[in-house]
Amino acid sequence: MLNDYWVIAQLLGQFCTLLLLIGGAFYALSLIRYWEQGSSTELQIVLERQGYLIGAIIQFGLFFQVLLLLMFLNTVNIHLTGQIEGAMCATGVLGVNDYGYPLLYLKIGSLLGYMAYLMLNYFDQREPEYPLTPLKFWWVFPALLLMLIDFYWTYQFFAGIEPNIIATCCSVSFLVESSSPYALYATPEKLENYLSIWGAAFVVLLLLSTLWQRKIAKLRFWSVQFGLSLLYLGLSVYVLRHFFVKYIYALPSHNCLFDIFWAKYYYVGYLLFGSYFGILCCGLLGVLYHFFAFRLRRMSFQFWQNLQVFYTCLLLVSFVLPWFYWYAWDGVL
Repeated sequence: MLNDYWVIAQLLGQFCTLLLLIGGAFYALSLIRYWEQGSSTELQIVLERQGYLIGAIIQFGLFFQVLLLLMFLNTVNIHLTGQIEGAMCATGVLGVNDYGYPLLYLKIGSLLGYMAYLMLNYFDQREPEYPLTPLKFWWVFPALLLMLIDFYWTYQFFAGIEPNIIATCCSVSFLVESSSPYALYATPEKLENYLSIWGAAFVVLLLLSTLWQRKIAKLRFWSVQFGLSLLYLGLSVYVLRHFFVKYIYALPSHNCLFDIFWAKYYYVGYLLFGSYFGILCCGLLGVLYHFFAFRLRRMSFQFWQNLQVFYTCLLLVSFVLPWFYWYAWDGVL
């Protein structure tokens, strides 16, 4: 598969991004070593200029990783399904070797780490003395490690794909999982319990976003909200996969999570998972700012109010949209 143009573009994009981050990490070492907060020496001025440039380069590279994730999803969910026999969606493509699913999880999980750097970079650049510069550049090295692993696994995954091997259809995968005694969704009662917990987490998060109006803007508040957001999103993906997707597809026997990214379902998967990621980013932004608030200027009340409004909108989209499909098809399926 290494001669496929989609695969070549994927690997080339990741390689170029990796080169940018390696160069940024090299200069980050000197910045961390020689940075003197509050100094007005010639070296410090040069470092400040270099820091702004390097930060912009790394920021571009990390933003590009988001596009590469979307490209990877399109490659395995649409492009390669027509070339691998038996693969109807990304479930079959990712299952052709041992690197598929770990690679997908790594790409998704890495985005949160990348966003942490981007947020610290934003906080740092709005301050005249750049109080977070040494700290934010320490984050470059874990990001570089994640990107190296990502590139290696991506290469191994595509290199290990043999088109002449018949992939496992997603329906077969779900049949095997459902017959397992350890399956979380083995009984309707368990599914109802998870739906109840998911609904309760939504109500609590909605109340917390309302409590913001009373100016409960402390690190503890944002940490609790972020932790509950992680729980809520884990439950969201679970109930989406095992309950709501059959209403999105209008097929009671179809439980694949990847088809919701297709055009014939109006790309609803991008809207749902975009809202999930946005919820996490809002919570992470609040946690990071209040953790380093003693080094930063005070953000305006309007900023936090707008952030909570945006958070609430994303929360409503992530909760109401699956129920909309359930309401549309309940009684038919």
